[in-house]
Amino acid sequence: MFEPIAYQAAAVTRLSQALIAIAWFVATIGVAFTHFGRALNLGFVGAIVFGFAAACTNSRGLAALPTKVVVRALGLGVLAFVIPALAQGLGLRMWLSVGRGCLALAWLTLFLGLGGENAKPALAWAAVALLGVNLLLAISNVWFWGGFDAFEHLQHEYAAGAPRFRGLANTPAPAGVWALASVGLVEALPQPRLRWVGRALGLFEACASLSIALLAIPALLVALVPQRWLRWPLVGCATTLAAAVLYFQPLELSAGRRSMAVSRELPEYWSGGLGPTYMPQATIGTPSLAVRGHVTAYGKLAFRGLTCFAEHPLFGVGPGRFRDACRVMAMNTFGEWSDQRDSHNQLGGMLSELGIIGLVLLSLAWFVGREGYRFTALTGWQRAVWVGLLVCSLGSEDLLTLPVLALLASQLAPRTPSPTQVIA
Repeated sequence: MFEPIAYQAAAVTRLSQALIAIAWFVATIGVAFTHFGRALNLGFVGAIVFGFAAACTNSRGLAALPTKVVVRALGLGVLAFVIPALAQGLGLRMWLSVGRGCLALAWLTLFLGLGGENAKPALAWAAVALLGVNLLLAISNVWFWGGFDAFEHLQHEYAAGAPRFRGLANTPAPAGVWALASVGLVEALPQPRLRWVGRALGLFEACASLSIALLAIPALLVALVPQRWLRWPLVGCATTLAAAVLYFQPLELSAGRRSMAVSRELPEYWSGGLGPTYMPQATIGTPSLAVRGHVTAYGKLAFRGLTCFAEHPLFGVGPGRFRDACRVMAMNTFGEWSDQRDSHNQLGGMLSELGIIGLVLLSLAWFVGREGYRFTALTGWQRAVWVGLLVCSLGSEDLLTLPVLALLASQLAPRTPSPTQVIA
């Protein structure tokens, strides 16, 4: 007489997992709009709606959460955003960032409650759908009507006038991060050939974005080296190289009496003498081998994040206030000058916005959460994807977002499986 109950529970679990997979896919769709000076993503809002529907269909899964662990972890995580905000005032822009951070924590908890590990197949197919749709957009881009374009066509400091692929995302940077996250998710597919197709598509789309994801590819690939003693030194070298390319714009390489142009400055660099004043060129190396160039906006923002943290060590400047409180004049990769920019860096951004208090609380939230959950055994490719995503954190703010957090939750399993997760 227990079979119908078990069957119904399994059906409900499958429905909730399907909804959460749809939510993940929707979260990768970039339709941005500005609200009180803060860029918001409609895909994020849509994902929350589908996530709420998934929670409603499987309340038993949420009820089976290790309550004490989750409440303590969530409480600490919320305080990590709220306390720095309270210390800096009640600005609406800041509280929008607080809400975004808290919703991200809620999203992670939702995945864990509905059995993130058990949702792997559904998430894998959602990743396949994203990679497939992006490929179709790239192939059929010339036939699109209206204002939609799967590529970004702007004069770029590194990519010159080359089109940069963005697919469903609003800009190439998140498109590259989502592609790498998709590679990690497709590892749950049982078909080896399909996994290889997903890997190839994900890496191809990450490279086509011509963003930080492209710079992360070498570190990702060397992380696949089976020998540990060789793997991690190579990862360190690849990461250092990615940081060097991201933070320093090389213009000319000199070897003895010969010189070779590596890249050219955008015309805006010279307007009003701003370039020589705020981003002066320098020559690094020896008389026999040297490179001429200057620190990029990414480099200046990364350094400013550290100095801003040094100025506000305890509570930071408040969530979302980097661009207002940590100003630094720099030209971005499109030739636009401004002293108000987001951090474009996970380390400096979080340090300066949350301070020591916020980061300690966030770290405690993670360690408390680990009391109820453990990492499942990662495959070589999943480990490599995380290496690539961590390299992306050097120049991206797209890691503590729904698609990447879903990847994290899918690789966490409860230390004591709940009845609903056993049924699934």
